[in-house]
Amino acid sequence: MPKMPLDVKKLLDSVASLGQERDVPVAVDLVIDPTAGDALIERMLQAFESQATGATVNDIVLGSTVPDLPVPCDLCVIAGGDSMLLGDVAAAARAKGIPAVVAIARGETYFAEDKKGAQLYANETIKANIGTNAAGTAVIPTVGKGIPFEDIIDIDLNGQTKHPLSELGTWIVTKAPAKRVAMANYFPFLRRPLSLELIKSNAIQNGAIGVVFFVPGADMPLIT
Repeated sequence: MPKMPLDVKKLLDSVASLGQERDVPVAVDLVIDPTAGDALIERMLQAFESQATGATVNDIVLGSTVPDLPVPCDLCVIAGGDSMLLGDVAAAARAKGIPAVVAIARGETYFAEDKKGAQLYANETIKANIGTNAAGTAVIPTVGKGIPFEDIIDIDLNGQTKHPLSELGTWIVTKAPAKRVAMANYFPFLRRPLSLELIKSNAIQNGAIGVVFFVPGADMPLIT
């Protein structure tokens, strides 16, 4: 029989560790932009509501300055509206090593990783309310940082999508892999995206097994 293309002991150990990974504590910073729609805010609050003692969710209302995000933290989710600080909050989270994602309602406008355009937009929006300096730019420093496109998830709140939080869940399980099993345990909307991710990973592994084992039926126990 050809040598198996994987370490069976490691495979079994990884399966056994799933139970341990499921119960580890997690912390999530949920930043709420007050200018976001009520439907989006409610959806995010519901998604990250957990009665389990292992899950800590810090609800933070975004004001006129970037909040000091609590650490340690495993994930920062920003429910975004029209605030010019969305990119700044995401950047502050990343600076602390926290994966950060901005959730917006589908169809709302936003700016992404175009720092020049974002700053111009911030200048025009803010100066009418707080004034400008001699150079004609916004007086709030670092306002209007861009947001990478891949870190912006638009949520369908109109019922057109069967699983409206699926894309957000996929982002979390891929960008915060260390705690994804525990997060799926505490926050049910993550279970389907995590399952799909595990199925995809196992399908690749099973494909490798199927190619190597030529004896009919010999590969079935491992694939199972």
